[in-house]
Amino acid sequence: MNKIIFTVLLLIAPLCKAADYSGIIGHVVTAQVFGGLSFPQNLPHRIAQYMSYYSKIYTARLYGSLLLELDGYRLTEIPDLNLHELQTLDLNNNLIKSIANLHLPWLTELWLNNNLIADIIPDDLNLNNLEVLRLNNNLIESIANLNLLPSLRQLYLNNNKLTALPDRDLPELRYFELRNNLIAFIDPQVLGQFPNLQVLDLEQNHLQQDNIDDLRTYAEDRGNLTIIFGEQKGGPGIKRAKR
Repeated sequence: MNKIIFTVLLLIAPLCKAADYSGIIGHVVTAQVFGGLSFPQNLPHRIAQYMSYYSKIYTARLYGSLLLELDGYRLTEIPDLNLHELQTLDLNNNLIKSIANLHLPWLTELWLNNNLIADIIPDDLNLNNLEVLRLNNNLIESIANLNLLPSLRQLYLNNNKLTALPDRDLPELRYFELRNNLIAFIDPQVLGQFPNLQVLDLEQNHLQQDNIDDLRTYAEDRGNLTIIFGEQKGGPGIKRAKR
């Protein structure tokens, strides 16, 4: 634990520029062994935020934690964690703009809801065991090469700017949410890229009724697929579709 405290103090030293902050280091209090660090209630917010952020990373590094929660730290990029044993990483509610250069071979769940992500670069990712990817409420317009995530089983892309489904095979995908995007047409044969898909949620897109009918027929013929259409958004030339 002393090693963690020392490392955290070194990392926050550049933030303590004002003379009034010089006494903060003396007030750091250790918490439970697995709880990282706790700090005085009157600690300036920005410094407390960064101290808490780094304490979580170094606590996870030292104790081999399987879950690292960095929710709401206003991070602009994914930090270089070097925590190869990590299984779940929570980066919800930050300011991250892209996913790249992420090498966590044992990670099974990655949560990136409520960020500013526009780009995903699977070529720079080493996430061979990733099963759950949550990307709701971002700025994503297209996704390619998701076949480089061979173990992906659940994919959440609600509230983005997608106009089409991914263009590569995802043989392990079971559950796929695409609510509230900009998808206006889906060729039913494209769904053949997801042979084990069981649920596809397309509510609040721009699908026309005849396309919905074709997709529903495809799902019925396949037998193992449920497609949720719900209400579709109105627009020029678009018939409002019902379930």
